[in-house]
Amino acid sequence: MVNVRRVMIVLAFVLVIPWMRGQCQTKADGSVFRLAYTPRDKTIEILGGMTLPLSHDGITDFWLRGPSANVCLMVRMKDNFKVGIGAEAALFSFRLGAFNERYPGVTPEAKNLGLLHVYLAFRNYIRPSLRFSPYIGAQVGFARLTGAEQKEVINGVLITYYDIPGTTRLTFGASAGIDYYISRTTAVQLDIRGMYMNNDPNLGITASVQLGAKFSL
Repeated sequence: MVNVRRVMIVLAFVLVIPWMRGQCQTKADGSVFRLAYTPRDKTIEILGGMTLPLSHDGITDFWLRGPSANVCLMVRMKDNFKVGIGAEAALFSFRLGAFNERYPGVTPEAKNLGLLHVYLAFRNYIRPSLRFSPYIGAQVGFARLTGAEQKEVINGVLITYYDIPGTTRLTFGASAGIDYYISRTTAVQLDIRGMYMNNDPNLGITASVQLGAKFSL
């Protein structure tokens, strides 16, 4: 009778231990892994980088790229889809050399341009359950461009060197980027985006490259 019990115990270990290993394997490859790296229900992104004006001539003639910053709050709607609201600011620096080349002998009034953009963001994650998670997205919002002008009256004639009025316009944008999770609550983020300022004769399209961090709330 004792031998039978020993045989049953041995068989139980033989059958149960592989099953337990299989369950651990499933969790490690599935739910536990997803729990660690799936985008959180609510996250906040803080990014910084450079923004470059690409069009039109009113901006590109005398202004070039400058620093930019971006803050965005995202809420998960589905495993791979998030919606959020954000704000970004950029500063375009005045090109003294370009002005002096076009208007030699004229003292420039070097005025930098600022851009403030408030937007709604829509984002689709391609591999949301992995530590390395690419995404593509779209934005729609409003942007305010600060104004700058330099004019002079010579012999009764008004000479305009540049005239950029302060305007607020509807914007559309597209973005692509990568999240790389370094812990359950923190990820490093690289974001590349383009923005179109609708029907603005001076600032048309901008491109931004920003790097920062994402934190779960």
